Amino acid sequence: MKNLFLTLSFIFISLLSYSQEQFEGMWVEEDSSYINIILSSKYAIIKVFNFSFAENNVIEENIIKQTKDSFITELHNKTNGYKVNIEYKINGENLICKYTGDYTGTTILTKL
Repeated sequence: MKNLFLTLSFIFISLLSYSQEQFEGMWVEEDSSYINIILSSKYAIIKVFNFSFAENNVIEENIIKQTKDSFITELHNKTNGYKVNIEYKINGENLICKYTGDYTGTTILTKL
C-alpha cells in the first residue's frame, strides 16, 4: 500500500511539474506596456508579477489556486484600487488570461 501511494504521488508530481513549467517566462499583450513574468519550479508556479518601464510600476499577483493545466491569481493595484482574479491557461503558444472582478474579459499574451 505504501508503494502504491508513493508511485501515485510521484506520477501526480511529475504531471504537475511538466504542466507548470510551460507557463514560465515573460509574456506580453499587444496593446499594453506591461510585461507579465511567471516564475516556476519543477512542481508549482512560484511568483507572478507585472512590470512596466513606461509606467514605472510593478504589480504583484497572489497565486490562489493551481491545477495541472491552469492557475488563478488575484491582482490588486493599490494605486487605483483595481482588483481582479485572473485564470491563466496555455493555448498552443499563447497564454489565455480570463479576468473577473473590476474588469471582466479575456486577453491573449504571447511569450517573449
